[in-house]
Parts: sequence; C-alpha cells; structure tokens
Amino acid sequence: MLDEQAAMYLLDEGYVEDVRSSNLKLSIGFSSVALTLFCQLYPYFAGWSFADSVPFIKGCVGLFVLMQLSLAAISWGVEKDHILATKRRDEQQQQQQQQTVEKAEKEKSNKKPSTSGAQHNHSNVEGDAAGVSTFNLPPDALLLSSNMPRYDTTYTLTLSTYPSSSIFHQLLDSVRGLLRSLSFGVISQPTDNDDDADEESRVRIVRKLSATDYFDSNGVFIMERYQAALREMLMEYAEMRSQQLEGSGHSHSQAQSTAAKQAGSKKQKNKKKHQ
Repeated sequence: MLDEQAAMYLLDEGYVEDVRSSNLKLSIGFSSVALTLFCQLYPYFAGWSFADSVPFIKGCVGLFVLMQLSLAAISWGVEKDHILATKRRDEQQQQQQQQTVEKAEKEKSNKKPSTSGAQHNHSNVEGDAAGVSTFNLPPDALLLSSNMPRYDTTYTLTLSTYPSSSIFHQLLDSVRGLLRSLSFGVISQPTDNDDDADEESRVRIVRKLSATDYFDSNGVFIMERYQAALREMLMEYAEMRSQQLEGSGHSHSQAQSTAAKQAGSKKQKNKKKHQ
C-alpha cells in the first residue's frame, strides 16, 4: 500500500516511469520461451535422432540458463529495492510546472489569510492530493526505494537521483560495490575517472517513517497524511538539488576565471620575453 501510493504520487506530479529494465526483462523472458519452443520442435522437423540432437539440446539449455541468470542479475543489480524509477522532466513539463507555481502564488496572495491553522493545513493537503505542487519540481530523473523489515513498523523511504547511465553500467557498478565490500579495502574506492564517481553528485533523501502513523484504528489508510510526508521529501530534494547546482555553477565560474587569469599571465610573460 505505502509503496504503491508513493509511486502514484510521483506519477501524479508529472513524472514518467522509466521502463527500460522491465522491458529488457520482458524481452529476455519472451526470448527464453521462444528458445524452449525452438529446442523442442527443431530436432523433430529436422529429422534428428535423440543422439544427434543431444549437442543441440545442451547448447539450448546452456543459453536458457544464461538468460535466467541475466534476469536475476537485473533484479539484483539494477532494480534492487526500487519502487519507481522516472525519466527526466522535459522543458515543456518544467514550463507547465512553473506556470502552475506562479498561478498558485497569485491565488495565495489574493486570498485572505485563514484564521484557523487547521483550515490552512487542510487546504494544503487537498492541493497535494490533487497533485498540484506549489514549488518547482526538480527536472532530474528520480529513484524511489523503500525498505521495511519483517515484524517491524519502521518504513524507510528513500528519494534519490536516478543515474543516467545504461543498465549495463548500473549492473557493473553493483558488481564493483559488491567486490569492494568483500575485499575489505583491497579494492580502492572509485576515482573521478570511474563510471560511478558521480555518486557524490546525487542527492539522497532518507525518511524513517512509522507505518502505523498512516492508518487509523480501523485499519483505513490515511492518504492525505502520507502524501504530505511525500511532499516534504520532494520539497527537500528540490531545495538540496538547487543548492548543489548553484554551488557547482559557482565553482565552474571560478575555475574559468582562474584559467583566464593564468592564460593572461602567460601572454604577458611571452610579451616581456619578446621585448
């Protein structure tokens, strides 16, 4: 219930699900079924005896095992405990969201302030339930994952930046991480030249929630309260991401100015040498 509602909240906010891994798994699954039919029917139509078809059957069985291992590898190294992976928001979606934010701000300024704090909170909850955010959503591809141990009410929800690398590179990163954890420091950490060196640039928001807070005494799910918690996570992610982008832009401009100064000093030195 909690996983489904968290995924639906992001989709209602305008994000589009990234189905690359599921499409790949479906393709491998259909290919394995086709392989079994081919392995069963081809020797019959080819007129082979059982002894003649043994090497062919062994090859098909080996290929089938590789397909099943690849499915397990994708589930382990790519999908993991993910609930939803989204694509990047395009410019049109960002413009529509900006217009929504400006409209909400105008309506808020035109409305009179409510005398009751409960009424104000209730109006915010209604806006969240309708999927209308009053803040700029980040354009990044998002990754939503969760974890809830057995016999425990603690529900850990994680919202992070979805890597832009391919499925193969994501699987390779998972293998590297596993090897590092098993090597006890023998294998060094990733450098700036590694594919997974951009891990530090990803924003990661983790919330430990109590599942009992979102159900009443009769076991009915309180959707508005849960959506409010999701909205707070998304707002914090957007704020951290904007701060990170501003910091990277500032450091990039500093690097450019330093390079320009160095180039100018070199030119002056060359002029003095010629004189």
